[in-house]
Amino acid sequence: MSNYHPRYRFGVAVAPEDPLPGAALIRALRTDPELLPLYPAISAEWIGAALLGEAEAAEPAGTPRSEAGHWCEEADLLIIPVVTPGVLAAYQAALQAGIPVVAMRGSGAEPLLGMGCVWLAAEADLTTIRAAGLRLLEDGGEREAQLRRGYAEARRQSRRPAPGALPSGAEVSGSAPIQACRMPVVPAEPVTGTPELDLTSIRSRSGVTAIIPTRGGPRVHRCVRELRRAAGDLPLQIVLVVSGGLSGSLPPGDELVRAEPPFVWSRANNVGLGQATQPLVLFLNDDCYFRGAGDLQRLARRLDQCGHLTAVAPRGTGFPHHWAQSQARPGGVLQETRFALCGACFLVRREAFAAVGPFDEGFAGYGCDELDWFYRARGEGYSWAVEANVSVEHEGHASFGRSRKEQELPASRARFREKHGIEDLDGSAWDPPRCDLSWVIASRNNAGHLGRSLGSIAAQRHLYPADQEVVLALDGCTDRSAEVALQFNAALPEPLRLRVVSFAEPAGTAGLAKDRAVRLARGEIHLPLDDDDLTLPGRASLLEVLAGDTDVAVGDFWQVGMDGSVALKQVPDVSFAGLCAPGSLNWGLWATAIRRDAWRRYGMHGAGAATNDDLMLWLRWLRDGARFRHLPAETHMYLLRHGSTVFQYDTFVLGEQIRAAYRAGCGEASQGLRGVEADGNV
Repeated sequence: MSNYHPRYRFGVAVAPEDPLPGAALIRALRTDPELLPLYPAISAEWIGAALLGEAEAAEPAGTPRSEAGHWCEEADLLIIPVVTPGVLAAYQAALQAGIPVVAMRGSGAEPLLGMGCVWLAAEADLTTIRAAGLRLLEDGGEREAQLRRGYAEARRQSRRPAPGALPSGAEVSGSAPIQACRMPVVPAEPVTGTPELDLTSIRSRSGVTAIIPTRGGPRVHRCVRELRRAAGDLPLQIVLVVSGGLSGSLPPGDELVRAEPPFVWSRANNVGLGQATQPLVLFLNDDCYFRGAGDLQRLARRLDQCGHLTAVAPRGTGFPHHWAQSQARPGGVLQETRFALCGACFLVRREAFAAVGPFDEGFAGYGCDELDWFYRARGEGYSWAVEANVSVEHEGHASFGRSRKEQELPASRARFREKHGIEDLDGSAWDPPRCDLSWVIASRNNAGHLGRSLGSIAAQRHLYPADQEVVLALDGCTDRSAEVALQFNAALPEPLRLRVVSFAEPAGTAGLAKDRAVRLARGEIHLPLDDDDLTLPGRASLLEVLAGDTDVAVGDFWQVGMDGSVALKQVPDVSFAGLCAPGSLNWGLWATAIRRDAWRRYGMHGAGAATNDDLMLWLRWLRDGARFRHLPAETHMYLLRHGSTVFQYDTFVLGEQIRAAYRAGCGEASQGLRGVEADGNV
């Protein structure tokens, strides 16, 4: 008993169909004389009711309740005292969060939960529940062994009993030992008919933080009024930044912050950026006014749709005449430009500041402050565009005044020239830097495995063009991943051309984290790689396939099981029909070589599902005309481990639902320039 730690929370899923057993169990656990002396911090949470919205009347007085959707961040163990269809939401959430589950037999619903639980007798007492729960929580070896057995059985089985029916000869009562732990659910039959998922609207809208430096007065009132009209129902945070005194009143906003006087555009916007909470940031001068209702929504949609872009800006009046925002015409294409966007109005992904850094406050006078940031962003591989179908009116001299502009611009231009060695004008120096090939790795708290992936690249780099880079995008890492990667690379006899970018905030899904990494990649060909896997020499042969008109070359891969088994996975068919077929073999980004332009034309992962992100990407690309070609080459070694995504979600079930959605014509909307075409703007 001495190895116990006072840190566990037992979550109880309360069935709305029968809440009293759950209420009684909560009361018993919260007063358990054997648990409390060892676990003074233990609590039994009323998690089922928070999820299902029922059983309020049965809640014990004073029982804390977790908010819906958050309980799985707090609980260490889920207990299901009564197994009914109504508790499946809690059960599925526990599986996705990697939380062990203890459940009671005897309700006839065992096939709904299957082997994802530790099954106890129908009338298990508190002692049995406590023992089973603590065994799972305390014995890491037991959980690991159960996980291996559960996964092995999942691979042997191709069918499961239909929901609601027990398999022939199944026992539903009596005492049972711990049998197996959490595992992906394999569907009994291929999903057919009407799909459970309609993926056409799965992409969520991104919220916007608008940063407006101002001294108050009529201009900013008009600016904010038109901004709110342009935002529509888009989530919007307005940050007003004041440098020095006010010359007029301020409109209502979400945040009011002060920057040190005198007014410096870069300093004011850096101060505002520190208050930003939304994934997109609009930098907006208070003399710049949106003209159309919903126009900010259109800009945000473009960044959702065109994941390869980091920033987008409207056309308009009052911009320097030689910039793209002045030259774009209504009804034209989404115009990608190599030169900077005007700082008076542009929308950018907040994540970009992790790679590029803040605005340079050394540009203390008028001019070149936004040029400096965009020139640095260009060096990181980022790209941007002007949306010709959104327009703003820019007064042009209101922020600084004409006389101050004329006095300060020469010094700013000189600073830009000294810093970058070029003039502050459009030209070939603004061509984006490119290399032949980019290895692209997105990683989250996986420092212990990065050496294996980087080492496999270093050992095989001679098989690829010499002009190659490695991009490692760290997704909200709290471990030593950056330090480990840099030290490992420095210890190589010939270090890789490694770029490590640390994003403080997690992207939210694996697909979004991969998108972050891809946006940074400067290679004409991309070779994505998981942070715990090995690339194999056969992958180099995929580059020969891309020499033609192929967008994506796909190879075969080896899969290493948790029990040490190794199996070659041969990709049978890379057509849309083949990948849509129930039970077809999916392949990850790591088994491919991808042309850079394919992301631009067909879009990126975006805010899709938490798993099966690559499957959704391939189905959308194949449907929209991307050219795939399979080569029977062994390209990759995929390692299954305790933290693998396949163990965190109901990967198999969701994959079949995604395939069914695409078969029924309910797949994701087109993205990239294909999506722009679908909008009628090309």
